[in-house]
Amino acid sequence: MMIPKKFLAISLIMFLVSTVFVSSTSHVAYACSCMQPLSPNEEMPKFDAVFSGKVIEIIEKHPSWPSESSTDPVFATIDVYTIWKGEKNKTITVKTASSSASCGFNFEKNQEYIIYAASYNNEEEEGDDDLQVSLCSRTGLLSDADVDLQALGTGYSTMFEIGKILPPLKQLKAGTPSEEVQCNEGLNRAFKYDSTPVCVSENAAIKLTERGWLNSDPRNLLF
Repeated sequence: MMIPKKFLAISLIMFLVSTVFVSSTSHVAYACSCMQPLSPNEEMPKFDAVFSGKVIEIIEKHPSWPSESSTDPVFATIDVYTIWKGEKNKTITVKTASSSASCGFNFEKNQEYIIYAASYNNEEEEGDDDLQVSLCSRTGLLSDADVDLQALGTGYSTMFEIGKILPPLKQLKAGTPSEEVQCNEGLNRAFKYDSTPVCVSENAAIKLTERGWLNSDPRNLLF
């Protein structure tokens, strides 16, 4: 039985249309879909680092990477101001996708941000535990972060007065651990009878120890 030419033509057209459709949809870039972030206190447990600071460097793409896609990582190095969660470092590098279509956050050099970052662990790349930032987090301009700053509180401050380190008590109030309190040049950290850190010179430390103002804590033997 011969198949009518009209039927063959229709079948061929349908096949070509379906082929074009499949081919075109295989390259569709789906936009990032985000849920509305919760309050700062509700979001904090989801992340490994929450901090504020200024972007001092952006590396968009490593020269040796041959492919280009919206998921290519961009690395932003931050001069840290305040840390509410995570390691206490003066600079922190985070990575994000190069395109907002892949939920990448658009960092700009010399801009100040509050940043919510999660540790990224790629099982195929041993040791890859970079902090990653998503467009779907509460990450945003520091100038627009009044709600976050009020909810998160003081935090650990890495910022000191120009040419002068903050007094130990202010460092403690900013969340600095006693053993990480810093002192100005020429002074050393010591511990009072109540284990409160203070900054004193070596000569003063001897006299204050004799008077019982500094305790016999082994950490005071660093002088």
